[in-house]
Amino acid sequence: NELDNSFNIYPNPSNGVINIQSSNIIKTINIYNMIGNLVMVKNISNNQSTLNIENLTNGVYLIELKLNNGSILNSKFIKK
Repeated sequence: NELDNSFNIYPNPSNGVINIQSSNIIKTINIYNMIGNLVMVKNISNNQSTLNIENLTNGVYLIELKLNNGSILNSKFIKK
């Protein structure tokens, strides 16, 4: 049983808003800066979300999606 944990983050790089779409229901979105500090948390119960990242400084961020099925997905995005 292979889980379909596909997801998409766009636009990347972004200057203010990122859209997240997942094939599964997302419980929590955590965003970390490159030194590992948690800079944003958003709790949702949906398979898509729009995040306002205008208040983040320019740079590379790690995004962690915690799904309802227990999976954790990681990716990077760039705020420019």
